[in-house]
Amino acid sequence: MITDDESAVACARIARAFDSLLNAAMARLRLHYATRISGLLLLSPRDQAAAVAALMNERDAALEILRREFTERRREALRIARRQRRRRRYSVAIEPVRPDRPKRPARAGRVRQPVRVLPRMPHARP
Repeated sequence: MITDDESAVACARIARAFDSLLNAAMARLRLHYATRISGLLLLSPRDQAAAVAALMNERDAALEILRREFTERRREALRIARRQRRRRRYSVAIEPVRPDRPKRPARAGRVRQPVRVLPRMPHARP
């Protein structure tokens, strides 16, 4: 049975993993938009400002969508982990009914077989 401490540790690991994945995905997305913005900086100054502003707005919207998606995925993963914990905690275990079987003899009643030593092969190394 999982204790509350083990459940808390499992939930913390899930949250930490999703946080790390989110940070990596956001860094990759920022790098993608940074390269696109740096490409726009090669344009003439009058076209440059509007294009960079539009691309920055697109970047901010993409980051927000990414953040929302990861938050939903993390919530769902935590919900599943907690649900599994509840099932184990409150589940009813029914012992299977077995017909009467003959019991095995006790250790004292068993006969020990002698160990047979094989001869050593002449080509084997010591």
